[in-house]
Amino acid sequence: MPNGGLKTIMKEFDLPEETAQKYIDGLIHGGILFWVRTEEKRTGEAISIMESYLARKIFTISPGIPT
Repeated sequence: MPNGGLKTIMKEFDLPEETAQKYIDGLIHGGILFWVRTEEKRTGEAISIMESYLARKIFTISPGIPT
């Protein structure tokens, strides 16, 4: 399966399988996955930067992801 590697990586970051599948489905349909790891206090800044470049459907994942 071509997306098996991506699913494995997402699992390593403790993403629920349903969430990982939504990201993969988005990629299959022409979307882009841009992953930013930052301090929680800088999340708003990262979102603002992405929005300034017309990013849509921005999601955040809170602590619990391994560093």
